[in-house]
Amino acid sequence: MSKNKKKLNGGIVPRRHSFRMPKHYLIIVCEGTKTEPNYFDPYRELLRNIANIKIEIRGTGHNTLSLVELAIKTKKETNCDSLWCVFDKDSFGSNFDNAISKAKKHNLEVAHSNESFEIWYILHF
Repeated sequence: MSKNKKKLNGGIVPRRHSFRMPKHYLIIVCEGTKTEPNYFDPYRELLRNIANIKIEIRGTGHNTLSLVELAIKTKKETNCDSLWCVFDKDSFGSNFDNAISKAKKHNLEVAHSNESFEIWYILHF
């Protein structure tokens, strides 16, 4: 009998695989509810299968500064290894700068897209 099978009740049953904990747990909190999660979704599947990294994508619909505040709250409530805030750089106002500095103060990673990300994404496909 092969070592991957065991005898159970007179029959041969394949051995169940043990559950592996992910090596890294990453949360991406996005400004958009559709575009950004759709963009990151294929990478989530790829990294889960190749590198055993769990990525959770949360599209919130919040604006720049409130997104960072939500990310700070999320980081406190979860046991993630790293948390990314992803938002649009729609203007060069103080809201954007305040969001960046607040995120860095709370050890959050930040990624921002250019003003035409949604148009680029649609034209890409």
